[in-house]
Order: sequence, then C-alpha cells, then structure tokens
Amino acid sequence: MESGGTRTRAGASGGDRGEDRPKYAYPFYEDLTAATFKKLKELQSDPRVEACWSVNGLLRYRLAGSEQVKRVKQPLDTIDSILK
Repeated sequence: MESGGTRTRAGASGGDRGEDRPKYAYPFYEDLTAATFKKLKELQSDPRVEACWSVNGLLRYRLAGSEQVKRVKQPLDTIDSILK
C-alpha cells in the first residue's frame, strides 16, 4: 500500500481515451455450454443487437435503439429467428 493508505482502482488512470479502451473493460462469461457461448458471441457481433449477456446460463439481449430486454429461448435457433 502506498504511503497515506491510498489505492488506485484498476483502469483508473487519468490518461484513458475512449477510443483506446476495449468495448468491455472486464468481460465475464459464466459457465456456458459451447453452443450457448457461440450464440452469445454471434448475437454480440450482430449489428441489430445493442447488447447481449448471460444470466444464470440464459442469454439476454437488447436490440439497437430499444430499452426492452429480451431472452433467447432456444440457443440453437438461428440469429434471424431469435431476433424476429
């Protein structure tokens, strides 16, 4: 610990510029099956999807321009059938 008891948080440097940071500072993936993880990555890369994440092994996503959170019912469905 530094003198005076001050500690800095990880990533709290003063010189951060938005374009240099990754999209997610600390990505975390639960213990997902290979198929569910693959679908998560596909949804995250689709331009229609604003955000996609997992909660207790279930995928949730939000479409671009929407605040409504939706759930993926079948991870083996195609991206188009999930997003329709």
